Amino acid sequence: MNIENVNKAIAVMERVRARGDRVDMRDWREYPFEYMQEPARSEEDLHTCGTAACFAGWVAVSSEWVEDGGTATRAGCPKMPGKSGVRAVADWLGMEYMECAFLCATTGAKAYASRLVYPKVAGVVVDIDAEQVLAALYRLRDTGTVYIKEPAQ
Repeated sequence: MNIENVNKAIAVMERVRARGDRVDMRDWREYPFEYMQEPARSEEDLHTCGTAACFAGWVAVSSEWVEDGGTATRAGCPKMPGKSGVRAVADWLGMEYMECAFLCATTGAKAYASRLVYPKVAGVVVDIDAEQVLAALYRLRDTGTVYIKEPAQ
C-alpha cells in the first residue's frame, strides 16, 4: 500500500465532504452537458456545476492525481500512463485490483461493495456517500484493507 497516496485520496474526499459535493458511485462522473461544454479538469469544475462523481472520478480531477502524472477522460475515468480506470487507481494506492474495485464499487464489484466495504449501504451503490468512502479510506490507511468483512474464498 502507498500510504502517501492513500493520504492524498483521503484529502480529496475530505474536500468533497467539506464542500458538500455530490458522490454517485454509479459512474465516474455525471454528464450535465448543458453546463459543461468542455470536460471537467478540476475539482472546482465539478463543484461549480454541481456534477456528481464517484470516488475515482473525484480523484481523477484532483490536484494530487494530476501532480502524480494522472489525467481524466471526458467521461471522468482516471488515467495514468499505460493504465486507466480502477487499475490506475489501484496502482496509485498500491492496492490489489479487486480490493480497489470494491472500494470504487465498479460494475463487476457493485453486488459485493456494500457487504465488504460499505456497511451502511442497503445494497445499492447510489447510497454510498463521501462519509462512507472516507471510512473505507481511513480503514485502508489504518489496517491495510478496505474490507470490513473478508470476501469468501
